[in-house]
Amino acid sequence: RADNLFGTALLMNDENLFKGIQSERCLLLTDACHAGGFNVGLGKNIPKSIDPIQNLFHGLRGRIGIASSSPNELSFEKPMFGNSVFTHFLLKGLRGEAVRGSKEGVVRAKQLYDYVAKSTREATSGQQNPQIYAAGNSLTDAPIFVVPQFTSSLNIKVQFQYEDDNRTVRALEDGSVLKSGQHLGVGFKADTDCFLHILWSDSAGNIGQLFPNPQLSEGSGEIKAGVTYWLPSMGGERWYVLDDSPGEETIFVVASRQRNKKLEELSHAIASLGAASKDIGQKSQLSDEIVREINLMGIASRTAPKGAERKEGSDRRELFASMESSIRLSGAECFDKVTFKHVNR
Repeated sequence: RADNLFGTALLMNDENLFKGIQSERCLLLTDACHAGGFNVGLGKNIPKSIDPIQNLFHGLRGRIGIASSSPNELSFEKPMFGNSVFTHFLLKGLRGEAVRGSKEGVVRAKQLYDYVAKSTREATSGQQNPQIYAAGNSLTDAPIFVVPQFTSSLNIKVQFQYEDDNRTVRALEDGSVLKSGQHLGVGFKADTDCFLHILWSDSAGNIGQLFPNPQLSEGSGEIKAGVTYWLPSMGGERWYVLDDSPGEETIFVVASRQRNKKLEELSHAIASLGAASKDIGQKSQLSDEIVREINLMGIASRTAPKGAERKEGSDRRELFASMESSIRLSGAECFDKVTFKHVNR
């Protein structure tokens, strides 16, 4: 409480901060403006020339501190994260992004800090710079978290398709411009059994679920290796049709090795409201929660041959068959997306 700091807060530069903790190693994570909280008004009352915890760690062994910002900076929040920028990337890093590409599967203190610091700086245009504290450099190599490791990557071929005014089927890519009334569909095939969710964020920012589709699965999102799935129909002869509400729209593809129960629950909650639901606030809140959950995942890496892929075909199957790139899931889950501009005719 800002009006009673000494009665309701911990002094971060107090030598008794770690008193009573008997473990050999302890990691302290602080997410605060100048160690004073997110309140900007409170932040102005904190001396900016003093690092509140720098001196504390000089005399301690087995203690590491990672702070969200330097002593003279604010710590920012972003609505799209539903959290502070620092904590968002901290959670993302612990879920595997801090050691992406590593075969060890162990997140170490310095690896976590490097990932969080770089990501936070980029997301705040250099206005927020996380700090790391330790009595010696040796501790920064301390293991602090273990993430799932898999012997092989999982490859999923996903293609977003649309039909232009000449009835030519084209690949939908980031930045494409589609008109109201145009046709759009998705084709996908995995080389291993896995789980997939495909969600569409419309021009109003509300999210609807394209897959699992009751016609194609039992609702769990499980897909079978080697089977080609077509949305909106099994045969691929049908399309989604763009409505008359222009704006920026995004289609998300979430791939996972196991069922993502949280994403399933959120998707079912939105579906239960129905397309004609008048509870705009609840639908918007659920949509925001889904986007935050997706943003915590790793971004799918793409594999592609050196040669350019075909961007058009006479039908959906021909274009999909010519596709050679795929998204690669090396960890437990990841997401891919395409954002396009929807305009009126």
